[in-house]
Amino acid sequence: MRKGILLFVLFFTFILLINSTNSSAYFAEDMIVVSEEELVNAINNGASSIVIGDDIYLEQPLEIRHHVRISGVGSIRVTGHFRHFMIHEEGTLILEGELTLKMAGTMLQRGGGIVVSGGRFYMHGGEIVNIYPPYRDEWRPIRGTEVIKVRNGGNFHMYGGVISQGRLTSVRVEEGSFEMHDGEISHSHGSGVSIIEDSIFYMYGGRIVHNSGRGVVVDLDDKGSSFHMHGGEISHNGGMGVLVNMSGGEFNFHDGVISNNGNSGVEIRGGIFNMYGGVIKDNSATRVGNQIYSVGGGVELHTGSVFTMNGGEIIGNTADKGGGVYAYRSRIYMIDGRIVGNTADNGGGVAIRGGLRQSLANISRFYIHLYGGEISENEAEFKGGGILVELGVLKMDGGTIRGNRASRGGGIATEHAYGVIHGGVIQENVAEFQGGGIYFDALMYSFALTGGRIIENSAISGGGIYTERPHQLATGSEVVFGGNAAQSSFHIRMRTGKERYPNLMWAGENSIYDSHLLNNYDINYQGRWEPTFLEMYLILTGIAAIVMILRWVFHRRKKEISVGATCMVLFLVLWMLPSGLPVMAAEEVEVVTNEQELIQAVAQSERTIIVNHVIHIEETIEINRPVTIGGTGAIVVADNIRHFYVSQSGELTLKDDITITLAEGYQGTGGGINVLRGTLGGVANLTRRKWQ
Repeated sequence: MRKGILLFVLFFTFILLINSTNSSAYFAEDMIVVSEEELVNAINNGASSIVIGDDIYLEQPLEIRHHVRISGVGSIRVTGHFRHFMIHEEGTLILEGELTLKMAGTMLQRGGGIVVSGGRFYMHGGEIVNIYPPYRDEWRPIRGTEVIKVRNGGNFHMYGGVISQGRLTSVRVEEGSFEMHDGEISHSHGSGVSIIEDSIFYMYGGRIVHNSGRGVVVDLDDKGSSFHMHGGEISHNGGMGVLVNMSGGEFNFHDGVISNNGNSGVEIRGGIFNMYGGVIKDNSATRVGNQIYSVGGGVELHTGSVFTMNGGEIIGNTADKGGGVYAYRSRIYMIDGRIVGNTADNGGGVAIRGGLRQSLANISRFYIHLYGGEISENEAEFKGGGILVELGVLKMDGGTIRGNRASRGGGIATEHAYGVIHGGVIQENVAEFQGGGIYFDALMYSFALTGGRIIENSAISGGGIYTERPHQLATGSEVVFGGNAAQSSFHIRMRTGKERYPNLMWAGENSIYDSHLLNNYDINYQGRWEPTFLEMYLILTGIAAIVMILRWVFHRRKKEISVGATCMVLFLVLWMLPSGLPVMAAEEVEVVTNEQELIQAVAQSERTIIVNHVIHIEETIEINRPVTIGGTGAIVVADNIRHFYVSQSGELTLKDDITITLAEGYQGTGGGINVLRGTLGGVANLTRRKWQ
């Protein structure tokens, strides 16, 4: 019995060995070709492994309809206006070794390259060089501009090799995908990679370098193409490193380096940029067209773009405005990461410019909101060493602005913009003239501080804060000033110091005696004298008495007071009135993180309720008093209940980016707001799937 089992095992092992040997021989078998005829016959006969042993000149395109591996040390050169390979849906081409694909003729010839239409192309080695694609492809009557074209669901996987000296775009993907793990795409006369029409590009390694145009372009596209960078290098390109061009496209940056590009590291025109890691460094923005200054050395955002920084670093970039980041009519969210060592004339770290000055609705749509991260060691020649905000909004709930320098506003400068600071640290910033920590210049706008620390900043005037508009500046009970330094103490004025600053109490050699208003070392106001209400009353009474006396004198002399004299008196009265608008009250907020805290805040809190996370609720929350809810989080339900019930005496205001929706994965009915003769105001993200 045992002998039988042993014989069976030996026999079975022998069969496996024979099959393995035959299989290895099959896969190891290479067909060596040295001419066009042999290469065409090998492909047409379904050869699986072809070795090119010499320089082969093609007079026709090669169509791939099966699985084939081509390697060798020779070259394949096209002699006319056609491609090297056309890979059909059922085909797979693997390119290995030191094989070279190129043109055969002069630089004026057009031809060469690869079209992947529904098939698969794997590049493990070799070189595709000096290709000037034909005007029209064999399959599609459009102008060809790319060395590698992927379309119709095709896939290109690059594990090695070089694609270089393409006369226009090197790789173009239309309704397909491209994965780059290693290798190099370089020295194209146009862009390195172009992604359009619902396509996707994953970059895990490799280099896209020294192209005359851009490194990677997510081009004109309404279907949502995306680029995901997990490693590798995009550098030394003539244009920007990455461009999302006027589309609903998206760039997710997880790791890798984008550096030394000729015009911005990343430019987003109406798309989305999420940065989780990696480095954007040493890029230099240049002026384009009729631009009077260059913008966005590291990141440049245009109308409708959204940039969320969750990590990574933006380092050592330069521009005339916005050395690290520039945003025009766009939004920036900074949660983590570092913006360090960037330089510009204005806005060394970040510069943001919003809508028209006359439109509050426009301005409030364009802002920078800091939750965390660090903006440090940036420098601006004029305004805003760390951040410059023009015609927009600055919101700060956390993060650090440290060690930045400028002539005005070492840490932050705002011009015709709103500012609200609830938390974070503004520290060790330096201004050559005014506003070491903050420079606030606005005729119609306000700046409010409810918390945070403004410490150890310095300037000639206003070590902590400098403003020429005192009525637009407000501080709350939690804000901390300390250790700020200034060289001069002129033009300190106090109109209603104790009433305006009831919670700020300093004592010592740098405090104004018997007041709660800070001196020049922390907050500096500069401007003309403004009367108190009692002084204004006495002035108006005196003017009225003088006018009455003058009218009596003129009446006695049978003369009427002239129109000019009346206008002069009215001008004097208006000139004596306080300038500017009343200060915006500093907003008091309460941050909640769970259902119980939310219910308690709705019932008792007089402050704005902030939700920055996802809160699941299991019962309808009744609103029977004025309640304001804002933040960037979401309130979700997963049951047959409403989110809120607003009673007759209730008033619910939704603001910021708060989202009211159903829980992820829940398919039942529920959610929404029931208003029973109450009031619902504000704007929020109300996503409707199945309201009850």
